[in-house]
This record gives sequence, C-alpha cells and structure tokens, in this order.
Amino acid sequence: MRKLAVLALLAGCALFSTVANAAFITGNLEVGGGSNTVAFTTTVPLTGTIAFFPGSLVLPALNGTSGTFLSLVGDAVTFPGQGNPPTPENFNFPTGTTLLTADGLTFVTSAATTATLTPIGNGQESFTISGAGIFNLAGFDATPGSFDLSTQTVGGVFQNTSFSASANAVPGPIVGAGLPGLALAAFGWWAARRRRKQAAS
Repeated sequence: MRKLAVLALLAGCALFSTVANAAFITGNLEVGGGSNTVAFTTTVPLTGTIAFFPGSLVLPALNGTSGTFLSLVGDAVTFPGQGNPPTPENFNFPTGTTLLTADGLTFVTSAATTATLTPIGNGQESFTISGAGIFNLAGFDATPGSFDLSTQTVGGVFQNTSFSASANAVPGPIVGAGLPGLALAAFGWWAARRRRKQAAS
C-alpha cells in the first residue's frame, strides 16, 4: 500500500512539474515587402503620421526570422490603419496599440513608442519607431518583446516598410520546478526501506 502511495506521489510530481512549465514565444520576427507614407507635423518634438499600404509579409529564415515565428513565414502582416488607401495614424503609438497582426499573432505596445529621424546621406533619411510590447499567439504564454519599425526615403518619399522584433521572454520562478528533486528523494527513501525489509526477512 505504501509502495502505491509513493508511486502516486511520483506520478503527481511529474505531472505537476510538466504542467507548470511555461511555453513562451521565442526568436526574431522580420517583416518586409510593404510600403508606407510618413508626414511630419513638427520636428522638435518629432510628431506626425504614418500610413501603411498592404503587402507586408513575414520574411523567411534567410532574412532573420527564427524560432516560433518560422511558422508564420509568408503570412500577410497588418499594421494600424492599413488599406488602399490607408488611414494615417499618429506614429507616436500609445501603450495598448495593436501594432501588428499576422495569422493569429498580435503584438501590442506595452509602453509609448519612440520615433527618430536620421539622415543617411545623399539627401535621404531613415525614420524609425521603436518600443516594447507583448506578443500573443494561441498555444503560448504572453511574451514580452521589443521592436523597430523603419522606413527610408526613396526619391524623397518614405516607403519600404521594415519591421524587426525579438521575443524577450524572461521566465520567472516556475511553481513546482523543485518537485522533481522531491520525487527523487521520495523514491530513494522507498528503495532504501525496501532493501532494509528484504535484509530483515
């Protein structure tokens, strides 16, 4: 009877430990292929709008996509206000903005974004929106990440949308993580007790 109780404890510990493990999203997400327009209202501070046209896709591994995001390669990506014609959106996205969706994946900003405008030579400029957010995808725990959304001028017009993000999972202590050790200790106790009983008989 005690043997059955110990085996039940071992099975319970193993099951609880397995259930407690979190499934975080991992890897890098690279998006390209779309276009956009940017209009500036002021330069100090940097304010204005960005308007996204359809056409952005999750890029393959050779372009940097990795980990969980590989299952989305080739899928269409949607940005705020995207359309043909698009609806211009304030590019200083506030906390809680759904910045990207792709076949069930969402990326929602967890802090206000930062916009920068940088000269890149020959009269051309690069515009970047950076920040942090949370990835959500069915079957995975909500996972923190960071992103850069950039576009460059071509002939004085901003286009060529490029979105790059990394999942930055920071797992906390997992309840039950110490149970495998407890299970091994229980098994050791049971084995030693069995040997003593055999030696006595």
